[in-house]
Amino acid sequence: MTFHTYATIYRSDLEARQKIDFKVTESRRIFIYLTSGSLGVNDKKLEVNDQARIDLETDIELRSYVDSSFILIDVPSCKGWGYDEKTLRGSKA
Repeated sequence: MTFHTYATIYRSDLEARQKIDFKVTESRRIFIYLTSGSLGVNDKKLEVNDQARIDLETDIELRSYVDSSFILIDVPSCKGWGYDEKTLRGSKA
């Protein structure tokens, strides 16, 4: 697989009731793909095969409800690709 960007890919297995705090800078964007289990992402619940796309967050709390596996991809925000901080927050440019 080829990425034409500076990306970091994490794969994690969490036992039930484990928690990870993930720090993010405003210039980054996070994608989470839940491959098994049930996971809370900043108090939003993901089930198997769900995904989360996260922008404009600086702290992400990942909490497993049961034994869970997921992939987290950290990529640049790519401002200039049709969105910026204003449009991500729901404001018109």
